[in-house]
Amino acid sequence: MFKKIIIGICTVIVVYGVVWIQLSKNYELNKVSIVIKEEFQQEYNNYQFTADDFEWANIENISYGLLNATDLEGNPIPNTSRYMEITLNMSGPIQVLFAIWHFKTLEFVEKAKFTGNQSVTE
Repeated sequence: MFKKIIIGICTVIVVYGVVWIQLSKNYELNKVSIVIKEEFQQEYNNYQFTADDFEWANIENISYGLLNATDLEGNPIPNTSRYMEITLNMSGPIQVLFAIWHFKTLEFVEKAKFTGNQSVTE
């Protein structure tokens, strides 16, 4: 029985390690990308969202982003600028996943997801 418990714990550690390595290649493990619902555009435009609004203690920083997309002719596509990036105090795939699940329950959040790594290649 004891051996099964030890094997189970080791398996969880290995799986967690593999998940961590795979996610860290593609995603930042201390940030969550958020899109605010259209009906909260005014609050977004006035930078009124604070860490208290997210009801989550693990927030280090909130960054307002600009995702003003354009169509093929260069015309702006409306409602594409409600993007935020939340930096967490504690990092890791589990912390980011729990934050995403929580943020999705908030009335002003349209989408919440892992933030992709930005890499520059020559």
